[in-house]
Amino acid sequence: MSEALLQESERSEALLQELLDRESIKETRARYCRFLDAQDMEGFRSLFADGCTYEVVGFDPTEGADNFVASTRVYVAENTALTAHHVHNPEITFVSPTEARVTHALADYVEWPSLETGERVGFKGFGRYDETYKKIDGEWKIASWRLSYTRMDPVGPDPLPTEIPEPPMEWANVFVRQTRTASLESPRLSGAWIRLAATA
Repeated sequence: MSEALLQESERSEALLQELLDRESIKETRARYCRFLDAQDMEGFRSLFADGCTYEVVGFDPTEGADNFVASTRVYVAENTALTAHHVHNPEITFVSPTEARVTHALADYVEWPSLETGERVGFKGFGRYDETYKKIDGEWKIASWRLSYTRMDPVGPDPLPTEIPEPPMEWANVFVRQTRTASLESPRLSGAWIRLAATA
């Protein structure tokens, strides 16, 4: 094989490996969301480097994977929280073949048990994860991440409905019709402001 072909082959292999690494990093963060929302703490722990650090802007950082998972267990599992985490728009920059800097956009929903009055307690958050990943024994692990919220809205106080009316499409049509015709003084429907028809 000529020197030029050898170099082209090496470049192709390096590019393929980078593409595989990108997908692996994205899947690691996707598993983070799935394991956290399923409260699978064993799977959750498997995603982190032992010496990882975690920080929410405005709070002291947490050092060490075991400490972070333990605090998460209390925050979510032991308090029977309901959560939904969605991450998207990954931006990945490789520092070396075994280290990467990553940014993910985040949308999350966290709700704790309702108050005795039935009022819901929790928030809908929008923000960003700034992260570093390290490839350890062939697997990409989260080594550090910093969570910054750009917006955080409290969940609506109204209790969630216990069932969705049948058929679902009829219920959805009612929601859309009521949402289209509105005023700021209108009541809330399923935790969202709806608009009522203007009066003469």
